[in-house]
Amino acid sequence: MKSSISLAFAVALAPVWSAQAEPVPNAKAAELSLHRIERLVILKKIDAAFETAVQSLRLERLDHQTPDQAAFQSTVTLVPAADGTRMSVTIPMDETGKALSFATVAGGAPAGAPAWPVVDAVTLAENCFHYIEDGYQAKPELVPFNDGVTSLDLVAGTDSTGAQAAVATLRA
Repeated sequence: MKSSISLAFAVALAPVWSAQAEPVPNAKAAELSLHRIERLVILKKIDAAFETAVQSLRLERLDHQTPDQAAFQSTVTLVPAADGTRMSVTIPMDETGKALSFATVAGGAPAGAPAWPVVDAVTLAENCFHYIEDGYQAKPELVPFNDGVTSLDLVAGTDSTGAQAAVATLRA
């Protein structure tokens, strides 16, 4: 009886296992690259500053022939070090947003990164892309960013009350 339950379970899930994921728009690819950065930090494969000192993200669409080849390349750069160098990580992704690898560029420790009061810099950047992904159907002005965002720059600013605020500039 146990084997028949296992077989029924395997047969019931077969369509799920064989389903191929759909290509993602630029905003989703950018968001997934930021999630990958968080994971790489947790696994101690990249410096923890990649969570706290993100300053920019650049996303490039790549020509690709097959679904498993790199379709996107995300490069996340940190605030500069005192000597002017910057650490960065580049993540090529397939058309579904799955990270294929990563490569870092060494630089000095980020100097002068804003100390965000509630969440870290990578989460602030992610939240920008979540806003686009969650709102583009109701707000047509977000559609060009969902489909074609190419960059995000994150800096500290102030709101109308003078409190610290994150200012994100996105380009499509």
